[in-house]
Amino acid sequence: MDAGLGLFFLCIVLALPMLLGLLLVLSTVVATFLYSFSPHGHPLPLVILFVGGIISMTAPLPPSPAQTAFYRYQSEYEAVVELARQRELGHEGHCGYAYSVPDQYDHLTEECVFVEYQPALAVIFHPPSSHRVIVYAETKDALAVVGECNGDYGSTFGQLETEWFLC
Repeated sequence: MDAGLGLFFLCIVLALPMLLGLLLVLSTVVATFLYSFSPHGHPLPLVILFVGGIISMTAPLPPSPAQTAFYRYQSEYEAVVELARQRELGHEGHCGYAYSVPDQYDHLTEECVFVEYQPALAVIFHPPSSHRVIVYAETKDALAVVGECNGDYGSTFGQLETEWFLC
């Protein structure tokens, strides 16, 4: 059986609720316009629709779980980066070519951290509370070699501090 067949069936199953939701939104917009411009209508629903749309597009989003984790444990993330800079992280356990963190820093990353030393230091954390990664990169060139931040694997979602990024 083809590996992509499951995704096809999932898309078919989800297409109906998505289509119904889209039709509901469009019918609400059309009904609002028709009511607002009818002889006995009032423009207030149209104003509410536009103001609500503008607010929903411009309102700030709450911090992501990765951002919350970074700011909560920032000094500990910085301590692990310092260990990586001094080449004091080991390959113990199941980390393979990645690096294991000391036991007191286990809560910062799901399993291991990935470290790149060239062209400059980059340390990649996978916080257990998020699908995003937290990346320390000394330079833009170091950030460019992190696959989760550039290329086929992902992109830079935001900058947390001067040398800290969320990808």
